[in-house]
Amino acid sequence: MASLAQVGTMEDLQLRIVQLLTLQAGKTVLASLVVEETQKLGTKPVVLYFFCRSGDSERDNFVSIARTFLANLLPFSSDILLPYYHDSYLGSREAILSSQSTIEMLLKLSLQNFADVYIILDGVDECPRKERETISSWFRNLVESLPQSSPMQIRCLFVSQDDGPARRDFAGVSTIKIQSQDNQHDIEQFSTKWASEIQRKFDVSDEKRRSIASRIVKSAGG
Repeated sequence: MASLAQVGTMEDLQLRIVQLLTLQAGKTVLASLVVEETQKLGTKPVVLYFFCRSGDSERDNFVSIARTFLANLLPFSSDILLPYYHDSYLGSREAILSSQSTIEMLLKLSLQNFADVYIILDGVDECPRKERETISSWFRNLVESLPQSSPMQIRCLFVSQDDGPARRDFAGVSTIKIQSQDNQHDIEQFSTKWASEIQRKFDVSDEKRRSIASRIVKSAGG
């Protein structure tokens, strides 16, 4: 088990693929924390992240994720990627790139241009079932097929609510599971801090401060 405070950067995990199963509430905050900390790494890796959203056709499918990553990769190596993107666009005859096979090829070849890539995918559980399967299988295959000479070239973190499909899609993947009790210490620290701020600002008694902190912990539900 792990608490929010124990999940730092993906580098700390020393794994290529990690599934982070957590509660519905707060999982995006946790994913954002991992993104921020990973961006601070001294190795200056390429950090790609995407926050899926249920019911949003621009945020609940593999093609949208891949398009976003292709756009995010461009500034890191525009001299190489821009001509490649342009040639692929001319060959596709599409006003908007939507062919999944073309997008898959573009993304895979683009990622191979970088020596150190971290991918964080939040809210995979919010995508339709078929898309969940596509997302999990494609990125798993991407990482698991890396050559032995550079097994850590690409690392991927999937953040998902703990449910049956997630367990099936990521069977065999290293898993960190966060439950409500694992967050208790973090919530207590947060509650104590902000109750003290309220006491300072409104000059409430120590008893009232403790009462406020206690109510926050009880209402948080993990």
